[in-house]
Amino acid sequence: MLSIDDIYRLTSHAPTFVYPWGCDPNAGFGANHSGLTKSLTLCLIKGLGFSLVNPRESKGIVLSRGYEDYFQPFCGTTHGFLLNRINKDPLPFQKKMPWVKNLAEAYLRSACQPGASHFLFSDLKKLPAADRQHDDQPKLPSDYAELRQMLSKALWAYQPEIAERVETIKAEIPKFSKPYLSLCIRRGDKIIESDYAPLELYAKHLQTLEDQFQEVFIAGDDLSAIEELASRLTNFKCLYLTPAFKRGYNNAIFSQQSTDIRKDAMTRFFAQVELMRDSAIFIGTKTTNVSWLVSNYRGGKQVIWID
Repeated sequence: MLSIDDIYRLTSHAPTFVYPWGCDPNAGFGANHSGLTKSLTLCLIKGLGFSLVNPRESKGIVLSRGYEDYFQPFCGTTHGFLLNRINKDPLPFQKKMPWVKNLAEAYLRSACQPGASHFLFSDLKKLPAADRQHDDQPKLPSDYAELRQMLSKALWAYQPEIAERVETIKAEIPKFSKPYLSLCIRRGDKIIESDYAPLELYAKHLQTLEDQFQEVFIAGDDLSAIEELASRLTNFKCLYLTPAFKRGYNNAIFSQQSTDIRKDAMTRFFAQVELMRDSAIFIGTKTTNVSWLVSNYRGGKQVIWID
């Protein structure tokens, strides 16, 4: 089991990859965190250092300190003029003008403090591995999925205030007395990317498990969809937390809210994630980052995809 201190040691060396956590206000937590664990896993496999961009604005999921608004720090931070805007994948015009990537890389390497070598537009899979054979560091599994699960668990370490608030929210529903099922319904602005997953698909898969389980936790961002599915599951005891945005999550609207409202919405979301990750079986959709976030934490085990 890795600790936060272990990860700090593993990431604190050159060459360093810089991940822009929270820099794009159009990206929600699921996309940010899934991208983080993917990039960090690849970096550790290759022996690369890892750093987060030091955020400059309170936008989207960033309240004031970026990642540390919610979680304990596990690596250093990097700052540099235009780093927040240039460190993205793909870069503007990159497909038509491939040399843009080399230009951006050269500039950021000279502008970043402390120094950095690789960025989001770098192809991590193609980067050469660093020679770390003689370092006295924790031994890591070579399997990508196993290491990503290990990191997903280790990184889910809240700041004390967030941890207390999450437990308070979880206490809004009774504790599960036996192993239970969980699922995630995504509505809101998901329709921009893909069709909503029909509720009957969730019901169909749950019905095959009703002889083994009695309780189900329904996570989601649309209260009416949650209540409708619960009404169909007559053979289950259905529990759910009221989502922060009752008519579906919309990232553009979320980003315009005050710091306090965004903080409350995030902690309520974390409470749902915890209840999903700790269930006996999780039912999700491959089109939602939240489902992948839960699946990565579970190492892909006991996950049912309905699409």
